[in-house]
Amino acid sequence: MAVAEKGPRIILPEVTERSLVIGLIASLGSVAAGDVQTRYLIQNQPMKFAAMEGLYKNSTQKGDWAVISTFDTKNHQTKSSIEVPYVLNILSYHKLSGTVKGQNAVNRELHATYDKKFGKDMNYYVPTKTLFWSFRIMAVSGGLFILLALVGLFFNRKKASTIMRQRWFLVILGLAMWLPFIVNTTGWFVTEFGRYRGSFTAYLQLRMRFRQRQRWAHCCSRISCTSRCLLA
Repeated sequence: MAVAEKGPRIILPEVTERSLVIGLIASLGSVAAGDVQTRYLIQNQPMKFAAMEGLYKNSTQKGDWAVISTFDTKNHQTKSSIEVPYVLNILSYHKLSGTVKGQNAVNRELHATYDKKFGKDMNYYVPTKTLFWSFRIMAVSGGLFILLALVGLFFNRKKASTIMRQRWFLVILGLAMWLPFIVNTTGWFVTEFGRYRGSFTAYLQLRMRFRQRQRWAHCCSRISCTSRCLLA
């Protein structure tokens, strides 16, 4: 008696579900990591954070978060802005109250600290437009990744499993494959353009410290060689 061969098992829905779950976990992890880095930037790189949020002046207790802004980078001013109240405080401190230093205040502090070492002509401002829009592309993309994963899991649920019939959604998923490259690029912009002034300052400080240690090492080496010669 011939045994009927079983057809190939369709595993596409299972693979799709696993991919969407991994994507959702990774996206939530990226958001959590970004939240931790936000508080680090507020404390350690305030100029970068202020530029990311488009702040030239200190924020108020209302914590307005700029959705869209235009800037006069020559005079270090915000020309126009569409803002949502309290969002900046929630993102920065997880509460409704608080203030964030603007670039002008940070610039004054840096001049007060480093003018004697590096002169009054140092420009500590960073490219505000680049950081502002790069950060928003990153933030919107992070939310979009989470949304795509949730919608995909909804269409791929066991009772329905209609994701393969949602051609519009499959097209969006295909286009979204390029989104991580865009996000990585904007993240690189924020990292590098946001710290190049501070990096230059840190480089000068490190160079000065290295020279001092080099002199001490040279003196210790001379003393050691002289002692060995005398003992010999």
